[in-house]
Amino acid sequence: MAFVDTYVSVADVADVADVADVADVADVADVAQAHLLAMEHGRPGQRYILNAATVRSVEALQIVSELAGIRQKVPLIPPRVARGAATIVEAIFRLSGKTSPICRARIDTILHGHRYDGSLATRELGLLYTPVAQTFRRTMEWAVDEGLITRPLPGCKEPGPRWAVKDRSLGER
Repeated sequence: MAFVDTYVSVADVADVADVADVADVADVADVAQAHLLAMEHGRPGQRYILNAATVRSVEALQIVSELAGIRQKVPLIPPRVARGAATIVEAIFRLSGKTSPICRARIDTILHGHRYDGSLATRELGLLYTPVAQTFRRTMEWAVDEGLITRPLPGCKEPGPRWAVKDRSLGER
């Protein structure tokens, strides 16, 4: 999830403000497990949507903030401004012959607020989804290991090459 490492890496992050601004979350380990379960227990031709939870961006940022021990205000960008900025950024990158990091289609996808139901994988395959907070914690661990997060995270300690959340109430995976 791009906003996880972006949020903990920079001081000023902007989010697109809209009531439908949601993200669907599935841990990569759950996705791998679902593939194995589908090979063993899946119905031929059946498609399984994988989604542990649907959370609003504000809620997701709050969870990441608590895990990382970072408290910073996230400015919200009105949808029209976000679309306009994406149009300008796209044009600038297109003129320079480079790929834009953001585009109008991405903004529209964010604003659409997709909500997917992943319960069929639980019912038919027996998949148990990882809680969102654990998925975000694992994402931050990966981003730290990859050097994508370099700022100190007050909510974390570094016991060697990997860090761990100080509050162990979230449990380990």
